[in-house]
Amino acid sequence: MIDNLFDIFINKATFNSQVTIENKNLKNSIFFTGFLFIFLGFSFFIYTKQFFWFIIGGIIFVINSFITVWLEGRTIKVKFSEMYISLLKWDAKKFDDFFANIIGEEIKNISKSSLDLLQKEITKRANKEKISSKIIISTMLILFVPLWSVYLSEVLGIFSVNLESLSTIFAVFFFSCLIISMIVSAFVELSDNVFTNYSKWNRLNNLITHYRIKNNIG
Repeated sequence: MIDNLFDIFINKATFNSQVTIENKNLKNSIFFTGFLFIFLGFSFFIYTKQFFWFIIGGIIFVINSFITVWLEGRTIKVKFSEMYISLLKWDAKKFDDFFANIIGEEIKNISKSSLDLLQKEITKRANKEKISSKIIISTMLILFVPLWSVYLSEVLGIFSVNLESLSTIFAVFFFSCLIISMIVSAFVELSDNVFTNYSKWNRLNNLITHYRIKNNIG
């Protein structure tokens, strides 16, 4: 029962299965192309010592993210017009209701006590996955942080200490913090959704709770 419910959740009751999958190949192409241009921009920055290339890399990074969200919005406009607000915004609550109803169809004939046991078992499975998730994220960060430190040292070594250089250094740190926060977020997302099922089990549990509250099932 629980494994079958999990499969239904993965294939029918996630944003990825209903929206993201529609543009999967195109998004992957955009991601890798964008990553290549960002890498080239930062490489030219280090090689030529011209901050222009760093800015170009940052701009491409932002544009790449924008296009990815825009593709999601376009799919939602066509497939889920009732959830659509704009190409960059949609009604997350309605999506939660939609996914909860899909799960609800599978558990609507289960008693309250059985639902309680089901959610306890889902929580146990999520907790098992959580340990693996923490190990993977820690390993990724251990490998990434030294490389990033070397990169920043090289960047800061380019400038002499004067007002103009300090302003440039501030801009470098600003973009670096922005990029590293997105990379860490990507690490967490990758770990929880590719290497482990921690987030998936938690999400399934939340949808069951959402359905129970919505339908006054204790």
